[in-house]
Amino acid sequence: MSDSKSQTNAAPEAAANDVYRGPETKGWWRELCCIPLRMDSRLAVVTGANSGIGLSVTGELARRGATVIMACRDISKAQSAKDSLLRMYGAENPESTKTDVVDETISSILSPIQDEQLRLEQLDLSSFESIRNFVERFIKTNEPLDYLINNAAIISRTYEKSVDGQELQLAVNYLGPVLLTELLLPSLKKSPKGRIVNMTDALHYLGNLHKPTLHLSGSSYGPYVAYNQSKLALTMYTVELARRLEGTSVIPVSVYPGPVNTAFQKSSNSTLELRLEQLDLSSFESIRNFVERFIKTNEPLDYLINNAAIISRTYEKSVDGQELQLAVNYLGPVLLTELLLPSLKKSPKGRIVNMTDALHYLGNLHKPTLHLSGSSYGPYVAYNQSKLALTMYTVELARRLEGTSVIPVSVYPGPVNTAFQKSSNSTLEKMYTALTMPQRISPWEAAQQVIHALLRRRLIPGGYYDRYDRGFPDRLALTQLERTWLWDKTKEILQLKE
Repeated sequence: MSDSKSQTNAAPEAAANDVYRGPETKGWWRELCCIPLRMDSRLAVVTGANSGIGLSVTGELARRGATVIMACRDISKAQSAKDSLLRMYGAENPESTKTDVVDETISSILSPIQDEQLRLEQLDLSSFESIRNFVERFIKTNEPLDYLINNAAIISRTYEKSVDGQELQLAVNYLGPVLLTELLLPSLKKSPKGRIVNMTDALHYLGNLHKPTLHLSGSSYGPYVAYNQSKLALTMYTVELARRLEGTSVIPVSVYPGPVNTAFQKSSNSTLELRLEQLDLSSFESIRNFVERFIKTNEPLDYLINNAAIISRTYEKSVDGQELQLAVNYLGPVLLTELLLPSLKKSPKGRIVNMTDALHYLGNLHKPTLHLSGSSYGPYVAYNQSKLALTMYTVELARRLEGTSVIPVSVYPGPVNTAFQKSSNSTLEKMYTALTMPQRISPWEAAQQVIHALLRRRLIPGGYYDRYDRGFPDRLALTQLERTWLWDKTKEILQLKE
């Protein structure tokens, strides 16, 4: 047995105390575990330990004295994860026991992670052979297993099969963990207090068992249809396993931690959440090329956030001959939105958020062309017009989309500490910055308002949301005659058909 199983890392007296009768959590909005107990001489297996929840669980177990087998598909990623844990919570960091702690009591029972506490093992939950090989290697150590954390999970956008011919999500999220658990039960029963934690998801409530085979394919497959079924199945298995283990020392439970900022792995080469695409809003060609690439994926689009904007000190033209601010802040977002409407209509709750500015109240539509040049051009004259036009378009678009599942809104988050591309550095801007400094918020705080607009229970189509509250846009945005003129002119410039 590894020496790390018996080492205590100079742990406090709480290491030997296995009885605690105080509060177990603290916090109102976000509860956190505050049980001040050590886990010395405990051995844990954590799947998917190289990132997200699995990585954090590994760190917390080891800081309390446990030895953790980091069971990961990619050993190189597991090694990088181990190195990051040792840098953050190892002996080389003098603040290791004070970093990421609930309170001073918990800090007092933590100890720096030692290298030998983290053991790397290759495990691919999509392969029954890999699972059996992992368990065979573990059983040869003859160690009791105290904790099994079935954490690894994926969401696959496209239909894929595992090496064993199973739908991939079913294999990784359900069949793999079940096989692993069943094969490790003899080792878990050797522990006086064996624990199995199956990480589930509230989306299991939306799941269904697709009988008779559980196998989804063709038109029946959908990323969340498969994911929800896999989490429902795992939750059901946990309840059934508890019934089978009644009278033993092993207790299985399901844990849903709430929404967590992690990235599910779709495959070995890509992730679901972040995809990079080139898009230049000052170029109509770039916009059309972007949309063409997106449409080829045949994916529904749930959210479109028209956020990009500039303020240009000097008069410039776009590649299409439009005044640059008008192109980037208004014409580009409109063209992008119009071309993406078919994809947005595929979503059951399509949302369009157009980021606007309170300066739109100072804007005017410069008829008959909207084009500013020469003496009529000024950085904020152009900027204010572009934001007024975008706000008016949002109201008009809501009218056109009435009766569909798509809702467009305008959001003004307030003054934000960001830098506009090619932004002005004029005396006027410096004065504005100074005056608004006490009200300025961070980009993260501004992002919360966008998320609020996407998720709020009651969203008014075409609504203008000023710092979470519904406000009223400039009177021109509420005037049908002016909106009609603007839409007709916009269609003419963009060569759009109704």
